[in-house]
Amino acid sequence: MRGRILLLDDEFEDLKSVKSILEKSGYSVTAVTSGSRAIEALHGNGIDAIIIDISMSYLSGYEILRIIKEKSRERFKVICLTLVNQEEVSLDFADGLLKKPFSQESILKIVNKVMGRKKVR
Repeated sequence: MRGRILLLDDEFEDLKSVKSILEKSGYSVTAVTSGSRAIEALHGNGIDAIIIDISMSYLSGYEILRIIKEKSRERFKVICLTLVNQEEVSLDFADGLLKKPFSQESILKIVNKVMGRKKVR
């Protein structure tokens, strides 16, 4: 196993697609569609990275990450999923950015790059 990833996106097709690509590449992936489920999944699972859609319907990815960091002592890397251009995204808290629509190659390139770094979050 190459690492444990928590994947959070309220778009089911994107969630399913990214999960499949990462699992085929040897990552263990827990996929959830809400912030509350992400918080539950994070505890005690040794998550190495969170891939989170920053434009979600109820709470934004920014808000969910803020809540997760307040409630968890876990250290993890953060990769943001977004439809908007990088210039329009605050990446102060993120280790990487994955722009939608994405390809298998772009997903693996950013995830492999970020997973090679030390945990800082």
